[in-house]
Amino acid sequence: IIKNKYLPSEKIINFLKENNNIYKINSNITRNEGLLNSYKSEGLKILFLTQLNKQIGTGNTVRLINYSNLLNQRKYLKNIFIKTDNKSNLKFLNLDRFKDVKFYLKDNFEDFKLNVIKYIIKNNIKILFIDLFNKKNLYTNEINNFCIEIKNKCNVKIISIGDFRNQSLAVDYLIVPQFLKNKSIKNKDNISAGLNCIPFSDKLKKIRTESVKKSKLANILVFISGSDPSNISYEIVKGLKNKKFENIKINVILNKTINRHN
Repeated sequence: IIKNKYLPSEKIINFLKENNNIYKINSNITRNEGLLNSYKSEGLKILFLTQLNKQIGTGNTVRLINYSNLLNQRKYLKNIFIKTDNKSNLKFLNLDRFKDVKFYLKDNFEDFKLNVIKYIIKNNIKILFIDLFNKKNLYTNEINNFCIEIKNKCNVKIISIGDFRNQSLAVDYLIVPQFLKNKSIKNKDNISAGLNCIPFSDKLKKIRTESVKKSKLANILVFISGSDPSNISYEIVKGLKNKKFENIKINVILNKTINRHN
């Protein structure tokens, strides 16, 4: 074998059977140590998967990028796969920390799924982190069926951003970054839920914990998502017209991708 001479497979198998220790090392230890060493040198391969278009907005993608920024750059080899109708939608996003950035520019979700499966297998992806829920598929089985097929065809762990209105997902771990007062979350062992799951930077987390006396409140900053397709910014501004806010300076930030009609 060392001299690269041809040996029939039957002879190799018999040799391994007769030398149990070598057989054991070959099948278990060597393979696992090889994988471990490759993960240490390259990082565990993780694929972030999301979709972005004018109807959905940029919220899902921005959130997924923020989650990816929380991961140790040395321990994970990060890739991102984005289903979008136009690459220009991404010009305001920072994708520099990803090893590979792939786009899918068609509207066919089934074909998109096949492309994702091919990518996972080809690139030996071990963790799939998805943020695919939107108002069109929230009350359907589209994402659950997507996850089931991925699990059946790929050796991969799936983490998903979820929604308390749709918790039936065939995933290994579910993150529900929503305000959950009076809302029930099932099967808590593999679910993290609540506002603490929102991927704030350390600086923003510190600001959130600081108490502010109402008498000292002088400024309010309003910024909702990227493109705000549901026009939530306008609803918040309407609420802030209340008299109790009349002596407070209110700043509203709107992204360039926001709908002009909104």
